Amino acid sequence: MFKGNRMKEILKIKDYFKVGLPLSLHEEIADKTTYYQTELIGWKRNQFLVADSPLLDGKPVKISKGIAYIGHFQILRTVYGFETSVLDIGSKPFPIIFLTYPEVIKEMYLRRHKRAKINVPASIYSIVTRTGDIMDLSEGGCLMATEYYYEVGAEFYLSFQLPKGPKIEHIKAIVRNVRRSQSKILLGIEFAEILKK
Repeated sequence: MFKGNRMKEILKIKDYFKVGLPLSLHEEIADKTTYYQTELIGWKRNQFLVADSPLLDGKPVKISKGIAYIGHFQILRTVYGFETSVLDIGSKPFPIIFLTYPEVIKEMYLRRHKRAKINVPASIYSIVTRTGDIMDLSEGGCLMATEYYYEVGAEFYLSFQLPKGPKIEHIKAIVRNVRRSQSKILLGIEFAEILKK
C-alpha cells in the first residue's frame, strides 16, 4: 500500500496518461510550426513514453532520433503541454517511437482573446470544400459546428463574412480540439494569424 507523496504522484500520472490518449506533437523549424498526431500506447514512469509513429494529415512522417517536440493532450476541457524528444524508433511489428518522459506537465491557457457569440456560415477549404457554422469568434480563433470530422492538428483554410464587417478570405486555421454535440461536430479552431476585425 502506497502512502504520502508517492501515492499522490502515482494518482497524478494515472490521471494524465492512459493507453490510447491522443497526442499532438509540435515541431518548430524556421518559424514554422508543424503538428503531428499520434496516440500514447504505453510508458515507463520517469523513463519514457511509447507512441504510434506520428501522422501528418493522416500520412506517416519521417522521424529522427533527437528531434524535440512540444507535446499536447486534452482531458475533458483542459489542454496540457510538455517538452519531449525522440529517444528511439521501432519498426517491427509496427512503427512506434519512444519519447523522453516529461519532467513537467503544464496546464495550457487557451483563451487569449475575448470571444463574441455569432452564427455565420463558413467555407472550409482543404482537399475538398466543405461548410460549417461559426458559433463564436475571437481575433485568435473560433468555435465551428460542422457535419465533418477533423483530427486535432488538422489544417485548412476558412472563409466567412464578419457581422457588420469585411469578408475574411482563406485564413489558415488549425484544429485544437474536437467534440460532438448531438448530430454536429464542434471544432475548436486557432487562426494561424491574428484576425483583424
